[in-house]
Amino acid sequence: MHHVDLMMIDISKDPWFDLGLVHYQDQLVYGYTRMTAEAGLLIFMLDVDELPQNRSNQSISLEWLKNRNIPPPPEVVPK
Repeated sequence: MHHVDLMMIDISKDPWFDLGLVHYQDQLVYGYTRMTAEAGLLIFMLDVDELPQNRSNQSISLEWLKNRNIPPPPEVVPK
């Protein structure tokens, strides 16, 4: 993307935002987005440690994110 107007906003109650690259998509799913009048995007996200823990978001590793040629963990793939 080029020239993107994007702002990530922490919706947790603590003073620091904890972004987890491994669970970035889960942070997006459990948060919400708003468009601005100038076609920008505001993303409201939970801290990574506040995400609900389930089988799909526990098994993705940083190694899998680095090398997308390896298959994902079997419990992540929908049946």
